[in-house]
Amino acid sequence: MKKILLTFTIILISFFSFSQEVSLSVGPNFGSAFYCQFVAGGASKSPKTGFNSAIEYISKNNKKISWGVGVGFQNNRVSIKPAFWGQPEEERIAHNEKSNILFFNFKMVFRKRDASYLSLDPLIGIQLNESSRNSIDNQTGIGLSFSYVKKIDLNESVFLKIEPKLSVYNIVPFVGNSWQERLTSIGLNIGVGFKNTK
Repeated sequence: MKKILLTFTIILISFFSFSQEVSLSVGPNFGSAFYCQFVAGGASKSPKTGFNSAIEYISKNNKKISWGVGVGFQNNRVSIKPAFWGQPEEERIAHNEKSNILFFNFKMVFRKRDASYLSLDPLIGIQLNESSRNSIDNQTGIGLSFSYVKKIDLNESVFLKIEPKLSVYNIVPFVGNSWQERLTSIGLNIGVGFKNTK
C-alpha cells in the first residue's frame, strides 16, 4: 500500500507541471452499502448525508479525450438497522456508521462542445477508519466513479465547476472476499478551477 501511495504522489506532482486544468471541489453526498449479489436476512441500510472533496488535474490536450489524475477524501454516513432474528421491533435500534475514504483516481475525460465533459474514473480507495466494530465491510480496493462536469468561465483563467457524481467503491476488494459490500454514493461537487492559458 505504501508503494501505491508513493507512486501516485510522484505521478501527481509530475502531472501538475503539464496540466491544462487544476480544480478544487467540495460537496455533499448520499451513500449506502450494497452487495453485488442478493443476500437475504441482512441488516437494512439507509443513506445519510456525508461530504467529499477533491483536487484534480487534467492534461493539455485539444482532442475530445483527455487524461487526468486526482486525489480526494470522502466521508460517508449510513444508518444501519440490525437484521431481524425474532426479537421485538423496538429492540432493533438503528445506528449510524461512518466510512472515511482517501481515494486516488485516474480520469478519462470525454469533452463536449458546450464547455462540459463526461468523466469516467477508475479509482483506488483506502478506508481510513477501519474497525472490527463496523458492520460495513472495509472499502479498501478498486472502484469506479462517473460524473458530468459543467464549467462556467469567470475569466480566461478561472472557472466555476459543477459536478454531479456517482461513485462505487470496493468493486475489487484488497481485503476480505468477493461477497463484500460496495459503498455507493451520489454527490454534487461545486468548486473552482484554474486553466493554463499558455
